[in-house]
Order: sequence, then C-alpha cells, then structure tokens
Amino acid sequence: MWFTRPTVTSFPTSLTLNFLRHVERKSYPTVGIRYAFNSANKPIRNNIRPDLKPGSPRARKPGPARERISPQQHAKNMKLAKKNESALKNENTIQKTSKENVVVPIAKKKEVLRVEFTEAKPGKKLSELADTIFTKNPYFVHSAVKHTEFKLKTLPEVAFVGRSNVGKSSIINALANRNRLVKTSKTPGHTKLLNTFSMADKLVLVDMPGYGFRSWDEWGTMSMDYFRESTRLRRIFVLIEATHSFKEKDRDLMSLLDGMGVSYQVVLTKIDKLSSSALAEIRSEIETELSQNTISCFPQVLPISTTKKVGITELRCAILEACRINS
Repeated sequence: MWFTRPTVTSFPTSLTLNFLRHVERKSYPTVGIRYAFNSANKPIRNNIRPDLKPGSPRARKPGPARERISPQQHAKNMKLAKKNESALKNENTIQKTSKENVVVPIAKKKEVLRVEFTEAKPGKKLSELADTIFTKNPYFVHSAVKHTEFKLKTLPEVAFVGRSNVGKSSIINALANRNRLVKTSKTPGHTKLLNTFSMADKLVLVDMPGYGFRSWDEWGTMSMDYFRESTRLRRIFVLIEATHSFKEKDRDLMSLLDGMGVSYQVVLTKIDKLSSSALAEIRSEIETELSQNTISCFPQVLPISTTKKVGITELRCAILEACRINS
C-alpha cells in the first residue's frame, strides 16, 4: 500500500532524485509533472493534480486454482503424450514399397437429387369430367407424315410413343371407350404414320409409330421433328410393357426428351400379366431409375390394363391436367 506526505511537491524535471530526497515542504515552479513520496521515502512520478490523493492499487483477481502434480505423475503424462504422438505418425504414414501397400482415399459419393414419385389419385369432379370428354364424341381426324400437316392446329396435343406392339392403339381405344376407333394389329409396325384423334373437340391424341419396325434413325426423323418443333404438344406418354421393363431404346428416347426439355410420363401397359407383388417390385425399380436418371419425366407412373379396364380413368385425368382442361 502506498503512503504519501501531507503535501505533494512539484519539481522541475532537471533536478536529480538525490536532491529530491532532502527537499521538505518546498514549492517550485510547476512544469506539469508531479511527484509524491512513498513509505520508502522515494519520489514517485505521477501525472495527477496536487489536490488528488494517489488511488489505491488494483486488487488482483484470484485466478483458477492450479492443480499440483507430483513429479511421478508428470513423468507418466509425458510418456503418454509421446506414445500418442508416435501412434498418430504411424497412422498417417503410407508405405509405398509395393502397389498392394498404397492406400487410395475413398472418394465421397455425390448426393443424387431424387424426385419423389406419387400415386395418381384424381378427384371425383375431375374423373367425371374426364369420362365425359373422352367418351362423348371421339373420332379419327386423319393421318400425316409430318406434324405440320395436322388439320386441328388450335387444340392441345398429347402423344403416345413406345416400342412396337406395346399397346398404344389399345390404350387409345380404351380411353375413348371404343373397340375400333384405332385399328389394332399383332404385327409389329402396323402404325407407320402420325394418326390423330379428337376427343370432343377439346384435345387431340396422337398415335405415333413404334420404334421397332424400322431403323432408329428413320423413326427419329419423323418423330423428333414433331417433339422439337410442335408448340401444341403438352406431354408425351412413353408406354413401357410391364413384363419387359426398360430396354436400351426406351432409355435412349427418354435421354433425347430430357435433352430437348420435353415433358413426358411413363405408362406401364399389360399389367394384368403380372401378379400384384411382381408389379409392385417392377414399379418400384422403374420409379427409382426415373428419379435418379431423368430430368423432364413427370413424377407419376401410371399402370394400365386395357383388358381389365384398370388405370383408364387415372390416365384420362393425367391427360386433362397436362392440357390444363378443367371444364
């Protein structure tokens, strides 16, 4: 603790400390520097006013108590630290004496953005509207080599594509609730032109040739121009036979549609040939592949059976939603 005399005396900076020890109660001209005396009779230099007493020193805050360790415990801790350090070095060291000893880091798998597929559950109002539109007045318009030759150029269009003999004509007949609206044949390649059908003058269904009866290049010349250039095409329904699942040409077609940014939806045909468990397994595999490898695919797979009339209403509602028809 510091003690000061009754008076604080000011001195010029040029005076020595030895002279200051013998000064008693004498005043000198101030030059802005103050001195005080402690208990050891030594002057202390402070830049304070003479009328203020020196403050008490700050009390040191008590810190956390240090744990006292014996020399034996300290030696044990040092040995343990060295042992851990050497183990870490051995773990990070890679032996390159042979190809078998070379450690290759495992690359992290990229997270794949998956689209969740849903089951088609149309409402009662939409189902009734779909049944009315598709069964009221369906009729054949005409066949064309190019889409520019279509007669109905103001109505929205949906197209049905798939391998030969996959059941495109049968599905259009089932949608219209007619038996002979579209001529069907068991011979692959029966459809060779773009056949158009009007549904109550609300929309147009396009029955396209199967891509199995002729070369892929020849089929693509007619169909790809339609997919790429048509402004009335709302969605393409890719028909896949449930008993065969995807084939190479099916994947090629979907890849081309993804590249053009054309919306399409997968329809499973002939599901009556499979049991319920086998159908569920195949459908799950198809949905998984579509969610991981496609871009423009609509996230809803439609199972269809024309013989048992299963899934027809769901397909009709999907067509109306694609064409944005609600009345």
